[in-house]
Amino acid sequence: MISKELRLGRIWGVLFSLVICAFFLPVLSPYDSKGNNIYDITVNGKFIGRSATSDVTDLISIARKELAADKEDPLLLEIDTQVEGREVLWEEVDSQETLVENIKSALLDSEITTLQRSYTLKVDDFTINLENYNDVMALLDAVLDQYDENGSFVTSLVADPARELSVLTTMVLSEQENRQLLKESYEKEAGFWAMLSDAFAQDPQNVEKSFDDYELGTVSVDFASPVELVECYLPVDVLTPVDEAIETVTQKTAKDTIYEVVSGDTISEIAEKNNLSMKDLLAMNPALDGESATIRVGDELTVTSPEPAVSVKWTTQSYYEEEYNAPVQYVDNDNWYTNETKVLQEPSAGFRKVVALVTYVNDKNMGADIQKEEIVYEAVPKIVERGTKNPPTYIKPISGGRMSSKFGKRSAPVKGASTYHKGIDWAVPIG
Repeated sequence: MISKELRLGRIWGVLFSLVICAFFLPVLSPYDSKGNNIYDITVNGKFIGRSATSDVTDLISIARKELAADKEDPLLLEIDTQVEGREVLWEEVDSQETLVENIKSALLDSEITTLQRSYTLKVDDFTINLENYNDVMALLDAVLDQYDENGSFVTSLVADPARELSVLTTMVLSEQENRQLLKESYEKEAGFWAMLSDAFAQDPQNVEKSFDDYELGTVSVDFASPVELVECYLPVDVLTPVDEAIETVTQKTAKDTIYEVVSGDTISEIAEKNNLSMKDLLAMNPALDGESATIRVGDELTVTSPEPAVSVKWTTQSYYEEEYNAPVQYVDNDNWYTNETKVLQEPSAGFRKVVALVTYVNDKNMGADIQKEEIVYEAVPKIVERGTKNPPTYIKPISGGRMSSKFGKRSAPVKGASTYHKGIDWAVPIG
């Protein structure tokens, strides 16, 4: 028989244990006979813990905010949440802090990618993604430095006023232009001093320059096509390292292009214009049967010009001496047909000294604008007399036969015959 003191001791022991559990055991979900009272949470296939509520929206939100605060760049996360309820009599649930940390871990495990603030550069159909502003400027400078060996030009990025969105484009200035722009930005002259500066800045009027007055060398450098730059957020794996980007945009690749023959062109001149050898040009155009092949205005020839992804248009001021030809002069004869011509004067090349602005796109000469010219001796033009009347057309009245005398000038077939034949003779069998 258990003594009264022992029974009281047991009762006090149970009561003490209940007090200890109330203070030190985790939060417990009480029994609820009405349905589910504990919930198992899974995020992206990973078990997170148990909660006393089925609504985990707040937990997800807290986890995302804490992850975003730890990263400078936007985080793209995939979230698939599953909540399974159960009815229990007594079971331990996890604290909010534990659930949030477990959710953060599950989200990071399924992180899709980190988007990095970067720049997309576009020129015509060419696009490249760069990591930062410094890489952009290094790339642009590398493209221009191919034709600006002395580093005399400065590239800057400015907002493109023609675009509604935040698009930047390039402005290339010489060092002198750049200094002047900075000066105008920081100081404004007024009154007498402004008038004095303008007076000194103006060139003397009606004073002809000598050849020594011209500054030779590169006078302008710019991109041949508009450059568009947009700041954006991109995955790291689509960004191009700056060294690789520079190699990509400066390396020349062969592109087949069509050249249209213009007045005055010769095959050798076309080859020279496109930086080709005569042999290569003829190989690209099998229809040409040699250097003396006939070409006409409007004919199209295939030329292969190595071109970089980003082209540069640049102009240099050059002095040179050359032989030159005067344009052909024509004398119209209204009594002659258009197929009749006669050379009245043979040409002779002249010689001149020239200062000219020569414009190039990459290495291709696009033409010259003569600034000063001194003729050492004049070129003599070729003078050609030509007919203006359209010749008559005829229908051949026979089949077969042989043309024995053409229309137009001819040697007299017999003494006393006309040297100008006004018809066409066809020789056929009798009858």
